Amino acid sequence: MPTSALSRFRADVYAWCRAARRARRDGGALVIGLNGPQGAGKTTLVRWLEARFAADGLRAVGVSIDDFYHRRGALVALAAAHPSSPYLAQRGYP
Repeated sequence: MPTSALSRFRADVYAWCRAARRARRDGGALVIGLNGPQGAGKTTLVRWLEARFAADGLRAVGVSIDDFYHRRGALVALAAAHPSSPYLAQRGYP
């Protein structure tokens, strides 16, 4: 994506997030889910949004589904303890 298109995309996403936050009248946290294939730029976009919110004096926190997986050693041990489970043959569920 050319830089100008990327800048416009980021600005549009930020504007949407700000509008969604303003629409939340009870003052509670706004949770936004972001989905996309591996390498699509989800983490890069979230880090950019966090920095942009911070620059505007607002708090934002990004959480990745990867943050909820066991580490490699624990996953291997779990798969070994349940060899018949097809769900543990790969990374498994978080």
